[in-house]
Amino acid sequence: MIQKQSALERAFGEDGWPTFIGCIAGFVVFFVAYLAAVGSAGWVIGGALGWIPAGIASMVTYFVCRYLWPVVLVVIVLVALHTMG
Repeated sequence: MIQKQSALERAFGEDGWPTFIGCIAGFVVFFVAYLAAVGSAGWVIGGALGWIPAGIASMVTYFVCRYLWPVVLVVIVLVALHTMG
């Protein structure tokens, strides 16, 4: 029997949402870390070498969001509960 798959499942496999969120978070972290490197080291050095720490940070973010998302979710909930009370 053929099952219908959503576009997200076809693009990212069975674990679609964690992979999708990891990709988006990794892209955002890369962009922000690259801008921070350019802002702190200047246009020449930051522009030339800023992609290295930005790439490392985005890969770490992707894997944390992809594989450790339940832990991240629990931490977010605990922080939210702590700040509300």
